[in-house]
Amino acid sequence: MPFSLNLPELYDWIEERWQRRSTIVFVLILVGVLLSIFFADVDLTILSVGSWIIISVSLLTIWLIWLLPRRVPTTKRKKIGILVGISAENRYEEERLRADFIMSLKEFIGQTSQLHQFQLIELNSFHSKRIDDETSAYYYLHKSKAKFVLYGRIRTRPLGEGKPSHILDLRGLVSHKPIPQELSERISTDFGGMLPPRVVIHQEAGVFAFEVTAKIVDLVARYIISLSSLVSGEVRYATELLEDIKTRMSVWPQNLPATQKIIALLPHRLGECYHQLAWQCYNNWYTSRESEYLVQLEAFLPKLFLYQPNNYHGIISKAICAFVLRRDIKEALIAVRKCKGMDDSLWKYSEAFLLAYQNKVPEAKQAYWKAFKMKDSSSNIQVQVEEFLDEVISQEPDKYRLHYFSGLINFHKKEDKASALRDFQLFLNKDSDGHYPALITDTKKYVEQISKQLSESQEDRE
Repeated sequence: MPFSLNLPELYDWIEERWQRRSTIVFVLILVGVLLSIFFADVDLTILSVGSWIIISVSLLTIWLIWLLPRRVPTTKRKKIGILVGISAENRYEEERLRADFIMSLKEFIGQTSQLHQFQLIELNSFHSKRIDDETSAYYYLHKSKAKFVLYGRIRTRPLGEGKPSHILDLRGLVSHKPIPQELSERISTDFGGMLPPRVVIHQEAGVFAFEVTAKIVDLVARYIISLSSLVSGEVRYATELLEDIKTRMSVWPQNLPATQKIIALLPHRLGECYHQLAWQCYNNWYTSRESEYLVQLEAFLPKLFLYQPNNYHGIISKAICAFVLRRDIKEALIAVRKCKGMDDSLWKYSEAFLLAYQNKVPEAKQAYWKAFKMKDSSSNIQVQVEEFLDEVISQEPDKYRLHYFSGLINFHKKEDKASALRDFQLFLNKDSDGHYPALITDTKKYVEQISKQLSESQEDRE
């Protein structure tokens, strides 16, 4: 029987065994012994220093050659790493995978915005064969500092009429900061069904089918990285990535399940991003009272309303921006009255304040009474309202009538009689000329009632 040498199989056999630790130990010992024999003619005691150096350098070089393929490549600084580790059964499939799929994926991933650049990191066969479950996938994500890993395997089998077809099994995993279980499940829900778990590519459709699959992976990786950033609190980062996907959506095939699902989810996720960005700006303004945060907030509102036109906190924020930045009462009132019908006191407090600011006292009193009867969306809403009243009075002392309404809030909602008495007395002291006779009469009744209650409480304690 004639001897035949299958070079590809021999190469695969050598490559597979070369990465074993036992192999490098055996090779180092063998080379060390052979070099020692060569230099010392079996007598190791006569080896010169130069010979020992040559032997040491040779062994170190062999060890490095063995070690380098085992090193996990890492993501470059300021890049978003996408790790790919797909194992193949033989050398031919590995070369086909790299030529038709990996290169296409690298091309698509390279088409990124200047703001966020993605980097494709390809694992060699040694590492690819070791990613076979989520535990090993997370290990490689951590080692490579990548954001997303695509792993699986490719093999060739006769299908249909016996024609060879490539079967590509794919799995994906995204890295994110520690998050609550419900947010982790949310990522899984969005991710579910996006990445095709198995792609069958008939040989005659090879290059085109690999290219389409690469496009799907590119889109899914970008979206899932965006979502993981959003739930991890990196909202601006997530927003920029999602906006980039929206801008470039025409690049990806429109008739595929993954594309259609992302097209359906994209407006919701962008709406969430702009809601959180606006909320962050509001919180920054509330704690610092620096108007630049309201300028930023107002810039986000058109985008927020594009995706969530009835966003409650966005509407209230629009009213706040209109009043604080421009004292535009008309615009602010139009905004808060869009919330009419909602059983929440925040919008009604806002309307009541604007009416009081306009000196529409009867309408303001009626609005405050209605607000007192509504549900509070926040436990400290009255505190926020009172602080805002005090701030406006400090900026515009002629609006001292707002002390009266602050007294109403303290007495009826906060049940803080001492603060209510202070507010009512401040109003009386500042309205010494009697500009508001009806309010003065009402305020004096409150002062008498509260003073009596505080006096009785003091007597009970004594």
